[in-house]
This record gives sequence, C-alpha cells and structure tokens, in this order.
Amino acid sequence: YQRSVHGEVRWLQLANIDILVLGLGSRFTEPAALATALGWLLDTLREASFRGVLFWRTMYTPSPCCTKVRSPVHPDAHQTPPLTHQLNDVFASTLGDSMLRTVALNVSMTSYRADAHTGSDCLHTCLPGPIDLWNYILYHELVGLILK
Repeated sequence: YQRSVHGEVRWLQLANIDILVLGLGSRFTEPAALATALGWLLDTLREASFRGVLFWRTMYTPSPCCTKVRSPVHPDAHQTPPLTHQLNDVFASTLGDSMLRTVALNVSMTSYRADAHTGSDCLHTCLPGPIDLWNYILYHELVGLILK
C-alpha cells in the first residue's frame, strides 16, 4: 500500500492480483476483533476491485505444554480450545458471505506437531516442519483452481 500526502492509505494494484493468501488468525484472541479486521479487509478489497481468489488459513492450536512435547501428539489426546473454533467460525461466516472467491486452507492437523515448536514460543515452528505442509495444501488448492 501507499500513503498519500494527506495520510490516507491507497492500495496499489489489488485489482491485478490473482491470488491473496491470508494467515492472520493467531494474532487475534477475540472473535469480535477478528470480525472487525476482516470487515475492514473486505471493504478494502471491494474498493480496490479485487477479482482474484482469497485463500485463508484456518486457526491451529498448539499444545498447551509444547515445550515439554518431544513427539507428535495423538489426535485423541489433543483438544482444540473453544476460542479456536470461534475464530474459525468468524473466518468462515465473514468470508463466506463476502461475495468474493474464497478458499479455506485447513491446517488444523498442524496442532498434532507440538514437538516442532521453537523453545517456549507455541506459535512458531521449526523448519522443515508443519509449515511445509501448509505449502503443500496451498499448492494442492492452486492446482485444483487451474484444473477447473
């Protein structure tokens, strides 16, 4: 984006972008704040005449004690907190009603790889690791769009 001399933000060439990938859910802890941010984003995309595809990454929930985990977590042992479900619901309902072409990148299986987290930080993972799987999911969805 670019700021004008008067301070307003002007988005450049969003109308010419074919693919936009959105992965911001882990920055929000309140569904209302996420809904507000998504509303602003959708207004901006509409104003810029965005006609591409908006990919959005679902929230994933790291293990609560990721610093003590040394192997992948069994799916039966991992419980997704209600907040994660609420935030994913905000994404789905807000973007689903947006009249834009949207595709969800479901990365929930990343939650089982708590062993890949760096130190005490439960949001970032080591590479190579679970984040590489996100790239495969995105690639799969892009190929699907091309083949349609």
